Amino acid sequence: MRAEDRLVSLRAVPPWVRSRTWTVPIGVLLALAVVLVGLVDARTGLVPDLTIVYLVPVLSATVWRGLRGGLAVAVFATVVEALAGPAVPRMEPVAWAADTVTHFAVFLLAVLLLDRVLRQLDQLVEREAARRRDFEIARDVQQSLLSGSAGHVPGLDVASRITYAREVGGDYYLVRREDGRLVFAVADISGKGSAASLFTAVLHQSLTDSVSAGRGLSETMSRANVTMSRLLPSTMFITAFFATVTPEELSFIDAGHVPPLLVRADGRSELLASAGVLPLGIESDVRYDPRTRVLGPGDVVLAVTDGITDRLSLDVDESLDILAEVVRAHMDEDVAAIADAVLASALAHRRVDDDAALVCVKVTSSRAG
Repeated sequence: MRAEDRLVSLRAVPPWVRSRTWTVPIGVLLALAVVLVGLVDARTGLVPDLTIVYLVPVLSATVWRGLRGGLAVAVFATVVEALAGPAVPRMEPVAWAADTVTHFAVFLLAVLLLDRVLRQLDQLVEREAARRRDFEIARDVQQSLLSGSAGHVPGLDVASRITYAREVGGDYYLVRREDGRLVFAVADISGKGSAASLFTAVLHQSLTDSVSAGRGLSETMSRANVTMSRLLPSTMFITAFFATVTPEELSFIDAGHVPPLLVRADGRSELLASAGVLPLGIESDVRYDPRTRVLGPGDVVLAVTDGITDRLSLDVDESLDILAEVVRAHMDEDVAAIADAVLASALAHRRVDDDAALVCVKVTSSRAG
């Protein structure tokens, strides 16, 4: 149970308890509880008296009915204690009055303090509820960025998956069909939560604008880098993999991202890495040169974020070897099954407080086929 849930449970009272129907019965029970304490107080003759026990019904009434309920039971408890206290018969009137006032002051202070705590708790719960609503809106917005249909590219099947460590996160993917090609990107904004999620929207806008305008890989990445260099704080950056795919060819740029995998139909695999290329947002004048690979039926391209690899192993190379084996084990299945197997394998290894995203593309046939 989270901390805010524990706090809510302290204040939570079933609705039927607060209904008018139960006001009198519960009030009577609290009064009887005070009388019972008074009888025990009188019979036992304990000195000092049972003042602290009187606080049980007093504080219960405060939780039940707020300040007014607590004050009402506090007054009643003061009267009962003043009449039932074991030292009352031996006390002078002035001392008795002072003792009664002292007990009422104790009850009053306890009611006021508890009521203040409960009011602050209510405010905390309201703020938490507002925060959750804001995050739900942000999550819906972020999901809308990822939910667009890629369209069908003959000869290619694609699947994407994402999971967040918090309500929203900094992992991102783009999958679109443009001019008969599949265009996709996988990116990881440093950090997690709302701050990182804001920049996924900025990156999405930059990439989709360039793709819609028909810009090539190099210009698209350069424009995105200039934009992110201008907007990102100096402590943040974005690793990214951006590619265009046809059934015959893969063109890609790797900007400091976890190296994607190309697993051939015969089981051979290679890493699609570009050595020495900086992530987005660090320097504005970075040159991004695309690289190409020839593809054939049955080949699989898998791009993931480090939320996948870090779950498999702290060593990236070992993680990528594990991913290659997972892909090989499911090569005969459709691309959705491969993507599900990759994500399930990562989640099953160990818990990591990080987002995780992937895009998997499988060549099902050549254009001629």
